[in-house]
Amino acid sequence: MNGFFWHRLKIFPFSQISLGFVFGCVLSLFFYNTPVFFGLSVVFTLFSFYFKQIRLIFGAAVIGFVYILTYYHLVYAWQLPTYTRGAEYQIEAQVLTEYDKTQPRYLKIRLLKVNDRTIDPWQKALGYVSIYNSDVPLASGTIFSATARLKPYRHVRNRGVNNKELFSFYQGIKVKGYIKGASIEVFNRSNSSQIVRAIPESKYSGLYRSFLFADKTNINKQIYNDFKLSGLAHLLAISGLHIAVVFSFGMMIAKGVIFVWPFRLTQQHNLKIFQLTIALVLCFTYVYLSDFSLSATRAFVMLSVFVLLYMQGKSYLSYQALLYALFVTLLINPFQLLNPGLYFSFIAVAAILYFINHRFYNIISQRKWLCWLYRLFLLQIVLFVLLLPLTWHFFAGIPALSIVINLLVVPLFMLYLPLLMVAVAVSVMFEHFWLLSVVDVITELWLSALSKIELERFWLTLPEMSWQTTVLVYLLFLLASIPSLWRFIVLPILAVFSHVLSEKEPNWEINILDVGHGLGVLISQHRRVLVYDLGAQFKNEFSYAEQQIKPFIDAKAEHVTQTIISHRDNDHAGGLSYWHKIGLSDSLLFATNPNGQPGHCHPGSYTFEQLSVSILAPYQLSSRSNNNSCVVLISDGELTVLLAGDIHQKAELELIKRFKNLNVDFLIAPHHGSKSSSSSPFIAATLPKWVIYSNGAYHRWNMPDVSVMARYHQIGAHQLETRTQGQIRIQVFDDTYSIDSTRAAQRYWFLSN
Repeated sequence: MNGFFWHRLKIFPFSQISLGFVFGCVLSLFFYNTPVFFGLSVVFTLFSFYFKQIRLIFGAAVIGFVYILTYYHLVYAWQLPTYTRGAEYQIEAQVLTEYDKTQPRYLKIRLLKVNDRTIDPWQKALGYVSIYNSDVPLASGTIFSATARLKPYRHVRNRGVNNKELFSFYQGIKVKGYIKGASIEVFNRSNSSQIVRAIPESKYSGLYRSFLFADKTNINKQIYNDFKLSGLAHLLAISGLHIAVVFSFGMMIAKGVIFVWPFRLTQQHNLKIFQLTIALVLCFTYVYLSDFSLSATRAFVMLSVFVLLYMQGKSYLSYQALLYALFVTLLINPFQLLNPGLYFSFIAVAAILYFINHRFYNIISQRKWLCWLYRLFLLQIVLFVLLLPLTWHFFAGIPALSIVINLLVVPLFMLYLPLLMVAVAVSVMFEHFWLLSVVDVITELWLSALSKIELERFWLTLPEMSWQTTVLVYLLFLLASIPSLWRFIVLPILAVFSHVLSEKEPNWEINILDVGHGLGVLISQHRRVLVYDLGAQFKNEFSYAEQQIKPFIDAKAEHVTQTIISHRDNDHAGGLSYWHKIGLSDSLLFATNPNGQPGHCHPGSYTFEQLSVSILAPYQLSSRSNNNSCVVLISDGELTVLLAGDIHQKAELELIKRFKNLNVDFLIAPHHGSKSSSSSPFIAATLPKWVIYSNGAYHRWNMPDVSVMARYHQIGAHQLETRTQGQIRIQVFDDTYSIDSTRAAQRYWFLSN
C-alpha cells in the first residue's frame, strides 16, 4: 500500500493526483452543499499543513471540484426557456430512437434549436416526445422541425426504488412533451450514422442489436426479463468482453498483415506496437459504430490505458492502472458517476485483477483444460461475490443461478459473439444471409433452453440496501484483501450493525408514493401492507404498480395482504391488471366485475393488524365515477388518516352529513387538490393537521388549485405535494410521529427542477 500512495520526488505522482481528482469528483457530485462536504474539506485542509502528500491529494481534489462545476455549466446547465403551462415551442431536433411506430409514436430526440435559439452541440438537451396523428417517417438520424408542447423532465422519486432521475440527468434528458403531427417538416432523412440499423431484420434482430451495439429499443420484453433474472444482463451492453473480442480480431488482422508484408522486417521494427495500434484502431472504430455508447466508450478507455502502460513497459495489470483508467473516464465526463454501469465495470475489472494476482490463479495441472475450467469457475465465484452488493443495491435482489448460468453461458458466448459479428458483417457487406441463418438457429436453441428454466423462482428479492451500507461492505472487502489492514476489519462491521440498531421500528407507517398524477398509498404494520390504489398504466404497458409500488414493497421486505381500489379511473386503478398478473388478486378487498374493473366498496368496519379500518362511503352510487370513490378512515386510536379518493363536493357534503366531526390528523386531499373538491364545509368537518396532495409535476391540470390550498391554509394545516417532495413517509411511534420525504432526504445540487 505504501507504494501506491507514496513516491520518491523524482517520479511524477500520477497516483496521488488521480486519487485526489476522483475523490474530488465524488465529493463534489454527491455531497456539495452538505455538512459532509464542508467537514471533509476542513479536515483535509488541516492535514495538508502537516503532510505534503495529503496536500497533493487535496489539491487534486480541489481541481476535481472545479472541473465538475465547469463541466456542468458547459454541458449540463441547459434548461427549457421559462416554462408556462400549455406553452408551444418551435423546435428543430434530431431523432435518436423511435420506440413505437403505432399511434401515438414515441421518440427520443436531441434538441438542436428552440424558438430560433440554437443549442450548442456540446450541450446535452435530450427529451422524450410523443407524436399524434402523423405518419411522417422519422427514423433514427432524421432532422426535423415542428411545433411542440414541452415541459421540464422530472422522474418520480420513491425511497428504495432505483433513482432513474439521476441516470436520466446523466443522459441529458431535459424535456418531455408531445409534437403536433401536422407541423412536422423533415430536413434530412439521412441515417448513415446509425450503422446499428443496417442489421438485417430477422426474428432476433432486436437481440443482435443489443448484443453488438447495446441498442435495447426493439428487444423482446420477455427475452430481456430472462436475461435479467438469469444474471446475463451484462451481455446486453457493450462490455470488456465485446471490446476484447474486437481487440483479438485486430491482433489477428495485424499478424496477417505482417505475414503477407512484402518487405523484410528486422528486430528494429517494433511489431508488437504495430499490432496493438491496429487492434486499438479497430476497437475505436467499433465504439464509433456503436455511436459511442456509454459502456463501449468506458470499456475502450480502460483497454487503452492498459495497452499504453504495457507499451511503456509499466505495470498494466494492477490497481494503479485501474485508477488511471477511472481518472481518464471521469476526465471525459465526471457525471459518469451517476451511471450504475461505471461501478459494475470497474469493480468487475478489480475482481479480475484480484483473481489474476492471487495465488489460486497459478494452479498447475497436467490437464490444461481442467486447469482452465477450475480458473473459470473460481473467477465466476469472485465476480459473483464482489458484484453482489452492487446488484443488491441497484436491483433489490440477486439471481441465485447467476454463477451456474454464467459459468455455462459466458464461455459459449465468447465463441458466439465473434460468429455473430462475422455473420452480420457478411450480410451487410455482401448481402449473403446464410451465416446469419445459422446464428438464428443457435440463438433459438440457447434462448429456448433459457426459457425452460423457471428463472423467477431463483430470483431472490431482498430488502433495500442503502448506498451507505454498500460502501461499507466494499470497505470490508478492501480491508479483508490487505493482510496488513485485517485488524481494522471490525470498523465497517461495527458501522453496519450500529446503523441497523440505531433505526427505531415505527408502530405503523403511511407511505404516499410518488406516482405522478395518480394515487398509491401504503399502510404498513408488522411487515404487512394495505394498499390503497395502484397508480396509472399507459399505452406502452408502463405501470406504476410494476415500476414503483411493488418494488417499494419488496425493498421493505413487506407483504401485501389487502388492496383497495378507490374507483375505476386509470390513475387509481391502472395497475390492477399487473396485480392480477403477479397473483395478488386475492388481496383485493372488493372483487373486480366481469369487465375487469374494480368493484364498488361497501361501508363497514374491520381491523388491519392492530389498526381500525372504517369504510365511510359511498352509501349510494353516483353517475360520476369520482363520487363513487371508496373513502377510508384508518386509525390506531390516537392518530387518524383519511383516504378520500377523488370525491367531489357533492360526495363530500353527503359524507359530512353522516360524520360531522371527523377531525383527522392526515388527509390525502380529495381529487389531488382539484377545485371541484375540498369544500369549506368538508375542511371544517375534517380539520386536518396535514394535507398531502398526490400530484404530477408540470401536469396539464395544475393541481392543487390555489383556492384549495388557501382554504387549507386558513385552518393552519401543513401542506405537502408529491410533485415537489417525492414519496412522503409518515412514521408513527408510541408518543410521536415523524414526516419526511424522499427529495428532502436526497437533494442533488445539479437537479434544479
